[in-house]
Formats: sequence, C-alpha cells, structure tokens
Amino acid sequence: MTSLIVGLGNPGEKYKLTYHNIGFILIDLIAERFALSFKSKHQGLIAKANYQGHPFYLFKPQTYMNLSGRAVIEAFNYYKLDFKSLLVVYDDLDLPLAKLRHRAQGSSGGHRGMQDIINVLGTDKISRLKVGINNDTRHSAADYVLARIDSSAQDLLADSLAKAQSYILDFITNQEIKIKN
Repeated sequence: MTSLIVGLGNPGEKYKLTYHNIGFILIDLIAERFALSFKSKHQGLIAKANYQGHPFYLFKPQTYMNLSGRAVIEAFNYYKLDFKSLLVVYDDLDLPLAKLRHRAQGSSGGHRGMQDIINVLGTDKISRLKVGINNDTRHSAADYVLARIDSSAQDLLADSLAKAQSYILDFITNQEIKIKN
C-alpha cells in the first residue's frame, strides 16, 4: 500500500526554522536520507520513494498551515489512497519539548492545520505523529510557534527527530507506529 506522509508547516524562508515548521523539517530530513527531490504539485511539494518495497510520498502543503486540508485532499484523491495509509506530522504546543506522541485518530487538539485536514477530509480517523514544542507561556502561542527554534531546543529536537524518522519508516511498512517511551 502506498503511504502519504504529510509534514505540516508554512512555506517560505521566514518560517523555515520555526517551531511550527517541525513537520516540514522532519519531511526534509527523510528526503535527505533517501536523496529525494521535491516537485511542485497538488498545492504542495511532493517527492516519491520506496522503502523495503513499500512506495511512499513525502508531502509539504504550500497553502500555509491553517489551509493544509485543501492540498492534502488534492494529493490524497489524486493517488487514490486509503485513510490507513495517511500520516500527518506536526508540532504540538501542549507536549514537552521533543516528546513524540502518536494518535491513530481523534481531535486536532487545537492545531489549526490538523483541524483543517480533518474538516476537509471529513474524518478524524487520520494517523498523526506529533512532536512536542513545549508551551512557553512567556509569549502568546502565535508568537511562540512562529519563533525560530533556539540552539538549546535544536539539540533536544535532533534526537527526537531521528526517532520520529524511524517511526515514520515503521508506518510506511506496517501502517502503524508504536512509540517506545
């Protein structure tokens, strides 16, 4: 079964290394690992690869975070995918920094990009891998998620993102993720 791995973020240099772009950062790390190039298609950037005989697409919607659903449904429908083969990766403000959490379904937890995907696809039965970015209450949530990731956070996130890549590869081969704490 072909998988679609969607990383959420905002396009452009301004947002490149911000907390809200964790999904894009993770997709880019996997693309580097497989020496993939992205092409512009389906209102996003997409790359195709194969892992242990399992085809998959890496996808970065370019519609801005809060409108991610329109790009995701375009790619999802074009490739005639099953919901079991869709994985969305994004930041979670309510998880401790670098903590990973997988959910096979459920609410968006207030994440507007994920909420738009749920709304547009018409289901909450979407697998998602969330990367904790911590809730720094000294700033508004909007200011915090759009802030550049500081160097101490980058160090913590590096190990977490390596683990996340491994979980994503497990998803590609098994359509499930089992996070080991």
